[in-house]
Order: sequence, then structure tokens, then C-alpha cells
Amino acid sequence: WNSIAYGADKFVAVIGYASTSDVTSMAAYSTDGITWATVRFPCSGSWVDITYGNGRFIAISYSKTIVAYSDDGINWESKTLSFSDFASGLACAAYGNGRFVVIGTAVGAYAAYSSDGVNWIQTTFQNLYASKTSVTYGEGRFVAVTSSNKASYSTDGINWKYAQLPSVGEWRIAYGSGKFVAVDFKN
Repeated sequence: WNSIAYGADKFVAVIGYASTSDVTSMAAYSTDGITWATVRFPCSGSWVDITYGNGRFIAISYSKTIVAYSDDGINWESKTLSFSDFASGLACAAYGNGRFVVIGTAVGAYAAYSSDGVNWIQTTFQNLYASKTSVTYGEGRFVAVTSSNKASYSTDGINWKYAQLPSVGEWRIAYGSGKFVAVDFKN
């Protein structure tokens, strides 16, 4: 299990890496966090992240440019992003300010945004040529971190500005209680 989100009165978890495509086309949901049921995605993928917003879950694939979406966490549909800059897959996703944001895995400056999780528009970062590892939303802005000492932030998920982390690391970021907190998961 690689990522979990809460929405529509349930927890939904996605499988990241597995040896069979049968397993990577599954997710699980629970209304209490104790008893879980599995569901099928419409396709297989290395599902790296899931988020919830505006009445919809979206899950993204690390190995493909696929976004799966569901209003209830049980019945899923998928869409392949046709942006060539995302050819190596997607790294992370977040919801805030009325839109979903997904970030590409490639070393480059690529993101996409959507108000419904189905129709996507590509955008770019400024000077963020490092592999992206995590994105979150809080205090009116998205913040994306990398596997370097670089970061980027945006109030709308469209226009991004460069920021710098205190050191090189494999960063993950979250927001809560009025603070952004980034941790280096390898050190």
C-alpha cells in the first residue's frame, strides 16, 4: 500500500508496486479504518498517490500517465494524460483552491491542474529541474518538494515560483496546524 486519502465518508488506499498487474489494478476502502474491502481500478498501474477534493478521489500512476477518478472510492474510471512531458509517469497529487494538481516524475518542470479530476491542463514550474517527490496544499498555496534542495509554490496550481529547502534530501511535505513540515525520508 502506497498512499491513503479520506473523503466521501471513507478511507481509500492504493497499491504502489507489485509483481502482478492483477494486484496493481486494485484499491481498498474502509468506512472505519478497521474493516477493508478491495475494489478494481479500470487499469493497472503503480499507484503512487491518492487525494480527495471537490467530492472526488483521484489516484495517479508512477509508471504511466494515468489518472483514476471516483466520486465514491468504489467505482473508478481512468484517463490517460496525453502530455508528452509526463511520459515517464506522475509523482504526486494534491487538492486545494478548487483544483487538483499533479506533478510529473521526470526531472523537469511539469505539472497539470484540473477542477474536476478528469480534464487536465499542463503547466510548468520555474527552475525546478529535479525529481519531484511530494506536494501538499495549505495556507492558500500548493508547495512541491523534490529529491534535491529545490521546492516550488503556487497559489493557484498554475503559476509556480521557486523556493529552496535547507539541504539536499528525499523530501516529503505535509501541512497542518498552520505549518508546512518537510521531512527527508532517507536521512
